[in-house]
Amino acid sequence: MENNSKSAAALADEEPTATSEKSAAADSDVMDSDERGWLVWLLIILASLIAVFSGFNVWLQRQLLDTESWVEASDELLADDHVRGAISVFLVDQVYEAVDVSSGLEERLPEDFSGLAGVLSAALRGPATEGVDRLLDTQIARDIWNTANEKAHSTMVAILRDEGDLVSTGDGAVTLELGQLVRQLASELGLPSNLIENIPDDAGQIVLIESDNLEASQNAVRLVEWASSLLFVIVVAMYVGAVMVADKSRRMLALRNVGWAIAVSGVSLLLLRRAGVGIAVSYLAEIEAAEDPVRSVALIATGVLQDLAWSAIAIGVLIAIYAILSDKSKAALATRRALAPLLRRVGLAWLVALAALYLFLSVYPGFDFRRWGPALVFISLFIVGVEVFRRRTVREFPDAHFGKAKPDLVADP
Repeated sequence: MENNSKSAAALADEEPTATSEKSAAADSDVMDSDERGWLVWLLIILASLIAVFSGFNVWLQRQLLDTESWVEASDELLADDHVRGAISVFLVDQVYEAVDVSSGLEERLPEDFSGLAGVLSAALRGPATEGVDRLLDTQIARDIWNTANEKAHSTMVAILRDEGDLVSTGDGAVTLELGQLVRQLASELGLPSNLIENIPDDAGQIVLIESDNLEASQNAVRLVEWASSLLFVIVVAMYVGAVMVADKSRRMLALRNVGWAIAVSGVSLLLLRRAGVGIAVSYLAEIEAAEDPVRSVALIATGVLQDLAWSAIAIGVLIAIYAILSDKSKAALATRRALAPLLRRVGLAWLVALAALYLFLSVYPGFDFRRWGPALVFISLFIVGVEVFRRRTVREFPDAHFGKAKPDLVADP
């Protein structure tokens, strides 16, 4: 009896101890889960902020340092009615500054009407501007404009990157040469050939970069190009880290949140672009008539930024949908059950997946194989994601076939 009493007492002493240890372990697990949750959200938020900054950096690189993108944007500018009208006014002003239009008209007018040359010269400004607008809408003018922009930009980029034998520290400046358009306009106005020949070489020049700002511009270009790849790697690593840090049972939730965060980053870029265009119009349009041209230039100049924003939205939504379909909810299980017969057939599954990838890359803006790094990362993640999803679905529903009755839906433990 005494031994039994001692045993009962010992058990009574041990039970609270065991209970306490279990309780402490449970509390530790909860604390660990909470800490992981905070870390996941911290990584997602920081990555999203860096992604927005990275978007602006990529925009600068593609829009300002890529000659093909520059020429495409310049062609869009010339095709815009508001911008073309502003260029027309600029070119007419250049003609009137380069030559004495009044004297030229005086030579063409009969002696009795030569005194009207000054009046006609002033009166011709309006019709001349309209004529230049029509001239700029011709293929000849577009070719001149395109060639001038391509030459000027390729020279500017070579100097900014300090490439080749170009003198990058001279006293000159990189200019957009529109002198040919000025001379063609003077000819269209009927000015004498001797006046047209006297038009200076710098007529119609638009300075793109001056030598005084060259060193600072070269440093900025090096920073932009260096940061472009680095920021992309950091963002991808932080998003992947956020998913891996999460509890195993909550990784799909973390992946879904990453997807929505990427989409929100894209929306943020769109909102910031809209705000930037508004600021540009407010500060650069000194007169009301200049508001439309400035707005058009700002919208076209930030077209790449808009493409990047919509790309982020599309990729973010795609990731979120993938995470939702990979979850353990009844709707996700039902969807995977419906897809199981297709995913069991490896060849057919990958044919559909690659067709979907091609369609996705074809319709969403901003994707460019010339930037092979981001393209390779996206395609690699897509391939891995599809294969993981396919194998999981086949493992969950091994007996699923087309036309077979639906079995019970049981999630993976």
